[in-house]
Amino acid sequence: MSGAVTSTAPTIQNVAENHRVGKRGEEAAYHAERRRLRDLNKNPDLVVWVSKTDELAPYDIKSIDEDDQVIYIEVKSTKGSDPSDPFYISHAELLEAIFYRDRYYIYRVTKVDSVAPEITRASDPLLRIKEGNGRLLLAKAHMALAMDRLLDSSTN
Repeated sequence: MSGAVTSTAPTIQNVAENHRVGKRGEEAAYHAERRRLRDLNKNPDLVVWVSKTDELAPYDIKSIDEDDQVIYIEVKSTKGSDPSDPFYISHAELLEAIFYRDRYYIYRVTKVDSVAPEITRASDPLLRIKEGNGRLLLAKAHMALAMDRLLDSSTN
């Protein structure tokens, strides 16, 4: 027995590569969103790449939809080709999806390293899950709540 321990922590190279893939996907989605607005005869300058300057933002891009309502876009990028492959969603992103519902979109950027990455979009991801058109995989799910005391356990 060698006594060697294998770490499951991500390497610096993996973290840097994930960051590069994410930024490349966001850039592709940003330009595609500007084209989408231009095709709708709307001002493409209404598209804001929020996470370019605020990486902790709970969505990546803010834009408008066909009805001129603000929409919030979370970009999920992969070098793979299947947009239905599972992806990580943060607590903050999930809360935004719950709050904005049909104004919250997931833009799935696949083949991110190709000359022309492919972009698919889905609005209201939680409704899609409820309707059976998706899954929320809760590995190691935890819940913590602030609780109100309702009853005194002592008897009178």
